[in-house]
Amino acid sequence: MVLEAQVTDVIEYGILGLWGNQAFTGRLRVVTVPNNVVTSQTLGDSTFGVPAWAGVAGFLNPLAGSHFYTINSGDVFAGLVTLRLQARVDTSGTKTLHASATIPLQVWAKNLGPSDLIS
Repeated sequence: MVLEAQVTDVIEYGILGLWGNQAFTGRLRVVTVPNNVVTSQTLGDSTFGVPAWAGVAGFLNPLAGSHFYTINSGDVFAGLVTLRLQARVDTSGTKTLHASATIPLQVWAKNLGPSDLIS
């Protein structure tokens, strides 16, 4: 996803969906990719991702919520911020994110504008 952005702008990134019930825990995070190079882990760390977006092993888990990130100078290239959703599982295996007409996988990002607070 690509948005116009400046340093100190706040980005809201959200997701809505359903994790499958495979025997593995799935994790998601969002990174910025200025000039085709992953530079920032904007939402969630490389080990655990965004905790509220985890898909626990063995259960159908709802996946919902948004998180916020304040843009830094290294996130912007030519006035744009590129956001990428990354997924992984805790162990060797696969985990399903459902996407169908009745349970669509929805992902969004919105630039909320400048922040008075630097995170």
